[in-house]
Amino acid sequence: MLLIPVIDVQDGLVVHGRFGNRAEYRPIQSVLCEGADPLTIARAFRSHFELTEIYLADLDAIVRRQPHFQMYRDLAEAGFKLWIDPGIRVAEDWADQNLKDCVHRIVVGSETLQSRNDLSILLDRWGVDRLVFSLDLREGKPLTNSLDWLGIDSGELVQDVYAMGARHILILDLARVGSGQEIGTESLVKEALRTHSDLQIYVGGGVSGTQSVRRIRETRVAGVLVASALHDGRIRSTEDLL
Repeated sequence: MLLIPVIDVQDGLVVHGRFGNRAEYRPIQSVLCEGADPLTIARAFRSHFELTEIYLADLDAIVRRQPHFQMYRDLAEAGFKLWIDPGIRVAEDWADQNLKDCVHRIVVGSETLQSRNDLSILLDRWGVDRLVFSLDLREGKPLTNSLDWLGIDSGELVQDVYAMGARHILILDLARVGSGQEIGTESLVKEALRTHSDLQIYVGGGVSGTQSVRRIRETRVAGVLVASALHDGRIRSTEDLL
């Protein structure tokens, strides 16, 4: 199971995400390093935990459509394998940017994507191994910008994107981000994996520490996103997770 550290970027700095209330996010204060510069934080993850695969949520792109393309390139050139959520709304967003050389996996979120058709085009463009569909939830209910998915529940949405060809799905309850209250999506994860053995599921939001990661591993997910527990010392070493 992959342990994937998260960098939430807002106003160009790494911020502490809590409960999905982005207006209240403040620059991160970490026991790992001084400051909130994304490259500094990424290097701290590498030096302290030997983690080089990083999830970057570009909140400036998601909220204001102001992506940090140069930041992506700087991190990639420094040797990091990036999962990037740049707030894609339609398939042609960022199509004119040469991102493929600096993005390990592109994240397409239900919160911003406007239609199923756009997801179909993006799956063709990026390939099923490089595209991660993010099922964005708030207190268990899907956050969607698409009329195609309006009113359906989270299980139905997982089934639909799987039928379209998605094989990497992130399940993330924004209301639990930074809360330490556990992920709260275990039943959804177990049902999806029971139905589709070839599905790669990743989870995040509410990871409280080492015991939390161990419990998540038992669900057979492919990876877990974590941030706060790394920054405040609740997870001190990847060896503690074994």
